[in-house]
Amino acid sequence: MNLPPRTGYTLTPRIAIPNPVPVQNRTPNYVTMVLTECIVLRDIPNNICTMKCLKHFYLGYCKRVKELPEELGHLEGLEELDIRGTCINHLPRSVLLLKKGLRIVGSMELLELYKSLLEITTDFGTHGYIDL
Repeated sequence: MNLPPRTGYTLTPRIAIPNPVPVQNRTPNYVTMVLTECIVLRDIPNNICTMKCLKHFYLGYCKRVKELPEELGHLEGLEELDIRGTCINHLPRSVLLLKKGLRIVGSMELLELYKSLLEITTDFGTHGYIDL
């Protein structure tokens, strides 16, 4: 079966995260993954970190998610990570080592912590962002 390339598509599950199983021995080429308000999601599978084309990863209000995979920093093309409204209280070291250009959207407390660690000057309200 021939499937069209997935580059440019948005994946928007509301109940469970799909397993990014290789299609014809290839990892899906999702550019945007929206898992916002996925109330049953607890863990982010490590194989998400093999999706090299992923640029926008939205986990906002996935209230049961407590941590990100350490390998998330392998997504060198990642431009935006939205973790507001989650239980994530620290970022993997690999994410902080990503090249400049990553925008992290999250809670004020989390962003204040990393803002001071990374010596970033940014103003934000209850939810805001930092640009690495």
